[in-house]
Amino acid sequence: MNRKVLRQAIFDSDFFGHGGEKRTAQISNLLTANNIEYILVPGLVKQKISLAFLKNLVLSVLINIKIGLRLRSISSILNMVKRIYHSALIINSIEKISRFDTSIFLWEGTKPENYIYPIYFKRLKYKVIGLPHNLESLVPSQFSKITNKKSPSWLWEEMAMLKVCDVVFTISREENLLLKQFGIDAQYLPYFPAGDVYHRLLDIRSHRTRKKEIKAIKKLLMLGSIINIPTRLGMIDRIDWFVNSKPDNYKLGIAGYSTEELKSIIIDSENIVLYGSLSNDQLYDMLSEVDAVLIHQVASSGALTKIPEMLIAGIPILINCESARSYYNIDGLNIYENDAELNEYLLNEKVFRVPPLPQIPYSYFKSFLNRI
Repeated sequence: MNRKVLRQAIFDSDFFGHGGEKRTAQISNLLTANNIEYILVPGLVKQKISLAFLKNLVLSVLINIKIGLRLRSISSILNMVKRIYHSALIINSIEKISRFDTSIFLWEGTKPENYIYPIYFKRLKYKVIGLPHNLESLVPSQFSKITNKKSPSWLWEEMAMLKVCDVVFTISREENLLLKQFGIDAQYLPYFPAGDVYHRLLDIRSHRTRKKEIKAIKKLLMLGSIINIPTRLGMIDRIDWFVNSKPDNYKLGIAGYSTEELKSIIIDSENIVLYGSLSNDQLYDMLSEVDAVLIHQVASSGALTKIPEMLIAGIPILINCESARSYYNIDGLNIYENDAELNEYLLNEKVFRVPPLPQIPYSYFKSFLNRI
């Protein structure tokens, strides 16, 4: 007989999507591959005033008072009213499915507007498992929608809510250590792709392994969505470096969602090519041909899903230390502390060899499944 769990997520499951969708897809895959049925909590629907909804409003008031006490903060009256109404809609949407033969809730969307979920399900005696994609309070420019504090000033709030969980699985080792220092039962669950995308990455590796030619001009690729602030800032930084340094015999390609917007800052640069958004087929064709991937972010939280994917595909990575979260001392991952070190890597032909195939982290998957 299959086990069932309730689950709250804010992204679709898509190994071919952006980082958040990939992490959600990984969790979905681990559950279904191990005969664990998950039921996603439904979205919000506006409600007419009724006795049932009034009851949920009262419960929402009590829960939001509890959240306020836990966070040791008081919102403005207008903000509190909005939160109470929003929370009542959440309660109304989940109460019908929260009383069936399961007692486990997976909390993935750990943003402040979703703080009601762990409190509500603990009230029903559920085991609550936190699966934050990253620590939201440590993402540059992120604000708490409860206290309006700016990153990183609301870290304590996020820790206070994650403490509600029975266990928290993090995507990065650094977050895992930090949560443990706050007294939270935290375990590490690294990202690793599966299914069709894994096999396509292996196909790219096979193609790259067969290539023997040495190119006079090497191609680097920066890949990512500039909607993500750390990615956007990092891309702009490397564009400036490439324009000013003009490294010999290198071209820099830039691809990803909305990267077309970077056109205004790439002026008269013959060694930078802006590809913009690509289809999956276009992307995989490009990954088969580039010599290395360049990753550069400002300091943030979480871990980059593209790191294990590129290594599986046999693509060496040039990466600044702030981006290499959770991944150190790995063949094919060339971490630079400054521009001088990056330039040294570019002069070293050994950097561009096909790296070893990463091992699937089965032991971490087993630890996760054992807690469900």
